[in-house]
Amino acid sequence: MTIDNSQTAAGTAADDEVTLPYEAVNPNHPRLAIKHRKYFLLMDTEGMVPGNNKEGFGFFADDTRWLSKWDISLGGMPLLPLNRDVDEGFAARFIYGNRRFDAVPEQTIKVERELVLNDGLIERLTLTNYSQIEIRTELAVTVGSDFADMFEVRGANRPKRGTAQRPVLRGNRLTLGYVGLDNTLRETSILVRSQTAAKLEERALKLPLTLKAGEPTVIEFVVRARVNGQFDNKRSPRSFAHEIASARKAYDRFVAASGSVTTENPQFNAIFQRALRDIYMLRQESPRGNTISAGVPWFAVPFGRDSAITALQTVPFMPELSRDALRVLAAYQGEKHDPVTAEESGKIMHELRVGEMAVLKEVAFRPYYGTVDATQLWLMLLAEYVRWTGDLALARELWPNVLRALSFLDAATAKDGFIRYGGVAGEALSNQGWKDSGNSIVFKDGTLAKAPIAVCEAQGYLYAAWKGAALVARLLGKWSLSYRLGMKSEHLRALFQRDFWMREAQYVAIALDGDNRQVDAISSNPGHLLGTGILTPAQEQLVADRLMAPDMFCGWGIRTLASSERAYQPMDYQVGSVWPHDNGFAIEGLAKLGRFADAHRVFEGLVAAAAAQSDLRLPELFAGFDRCGHKEPVRYPVACVPQAWAAGSVFQMLKACLNMKPNAGAGTLECTSALLPSWLGQVVVKRIQVGGKTVDL
Repeated sequence: MTIDNSQTAAGTAADDEVTLPYEAVNPNHPRLAIKHRKYFLLMDTEGMVPGNNKEGFGFFADDTRWLSKWDISLGGMPLLPLNRDVDEGFAARFIYGNRRFDAVPEQTIKVERELVLNDGLIERLTLTNYSQIEIRTELAVTVGSDFADMFEVRGANRPKRGTAQRPVLRGNRLTLGYVGLDNTLRETSILVRSQTAAKLEERALKLPLTLKAGEPTVIEFVVRARVNGQFDNKRSPRSFAHEIASARKAYDRFVAASGSVTTENPQFNAIFQRALRDIYMLRQESPRGNTISAGVPWFAVPFGRDSAITALQTVPFMPELSRDALRVLAAYQGEKHDPVTAEESGKIMHELRVGEMAVLKEVAFRPYYGTVDATQLWLMLLAEYVRWTGDLALARELWPNVLRALSFLDAATAKDGFIRYGGVAGEALSNQGWKDSGNSIVFKDGTLAKAPIAVCEAQGYLYAAWKGAALVARLLGKWSLSYRLGMKSEHLRALFQRDFWMREAQYVAIALDGDNRQVDAISSNPGHLLGTGILTPAQEQLVADRLMAPDMFCGWGIRTLASSERAYQPMDYQVGSVWPHDNGFAIEGLAKLGRFADAHRVFEGLVAAAAAQSDLRLPELFAGFDRCGHKEPVRYPVACVPQAWAAGSVFQMLKACLNMKPNAGAGTLECTSALLPSWLGQVVVKRIQVGGKTVDL
């Protein structure tokens, strides 16, 4: 094991200051990822961490990179990759052969690597000598840790960093350390389990091996993060076999507690199973409870909007996910006014970071509250969760949070009835709806909208939030508040139809700008309004017609911006690309309108897009080129894979076509208007949870 600290220290002395020339990560390269709880490992296609900070590979937890290099060689030569499998999500398996060294021919030795994330990274190497003679050689692993904050991995350069510690080998444990500017000692502990003793020579830890003919030799590594001398779990991981069995049992328990779907379409079944595994992968620990992260690699942290939307997509299948998200977001609900983090009393957070830069307040995300819709989505989620589960105990528990959220929304809409964002100097995000890129809110002439901006879907969410909160209030016997919320929602409906409806275009404006002008580009945002009730039935039909027009529906899905618009750019983030979750909202709305043929067209496009991926995953987004002439969607390099609401859209599309209407209080589930695509064949749905009981369909 070669100790490469070139990335972690300017020199080797313990008091050297770390000054790294970080560069923006180039995401346009293949990568493999596994994740479990708060840990994730990002590898190249050979299963290694090559140590190039331009590509962002590494072993991460708590917004910190604990390993920035992990590269294995045998006999002084790199391994020859033969096979790989990362389908389990929390585990990986790689098969290699040796390259020729000394007198040993290539592929004489099989090297099997098995990895699992479970209270750290546990790796088992099994080397089998297929020659007829004994082979003496040496295994080496080049290892390094820069302890970079995630923002540094993504390209941020800080004027000053902490201090790297000398690598220390005691017995069979190697420790790499770093003291941050926050006076926190972060250490990567690497425990080697081998029958041969490791030696440290010239900063290299070497494992001499005697490989007997036809016999396997097993070595294990346990990599764990330690903060100020303490591991998260004091229990040291056991053998690899024990840890992977434990991880698999945990996943089996998750599956047994979740709704399942089986169809006569094997390809869709595989896509559904992949989405289920991705949701499991992306569950996330936070200091105040468990929730779901947005996506790997750059957003493997709790997000308000993302966790609320993913939970909304999956409530009937996994209500526990919704309950956890509701509690964690309530725990981080805003308490005061802070212009730097955009915190306001009652506001639901946008993003939580816990790395060194967040601790030192070098970034605003600690947490950051710059979102125009997370508060409404949180209220929508609570109402939807109660509709399905009848869990009024949780509603009572969170009622103080509900009242604070409603007070925030009252204050935020006091000026003109709409909820807006922007117009404050120094904000971390220029756009604070789900389309948060700087160029996403645009007029037909290509000019950008000026703040403060009221995006249309945030108003639709507000309407649904007030209606949902009114339902919960009524169930809790708070009749007066329920009535007032109902009146507020109807007033908003009238204002919205007056100000957002574009009479000439017969469509909804993407937003109102700071001068109350309609931002008139044709976008996908109005698809989120279908079925909410904020539009008239006639308006909903016109919106649905426009979404399915050729300049919007590309065959794979509905574009974020019509191809007929001046600002259309199919390879840009949100001005022409296709986002599965965006389409999931449209499909759900189309189904509520009874337009199942259109819902099925979009559903089929997204399933085809997933089927075209080698891993059968829907990515966060892909380019918006026409399906005609392309065997698969054009990849968007920066897309998170896996990503939570992309995985959740698979559940959302099924939920839409099943058209399930729960009444937990009455103990009923209505599916009288269900209509599924014929290409699914027979569909069997099990363990749908309504009012504490399960239903099979």
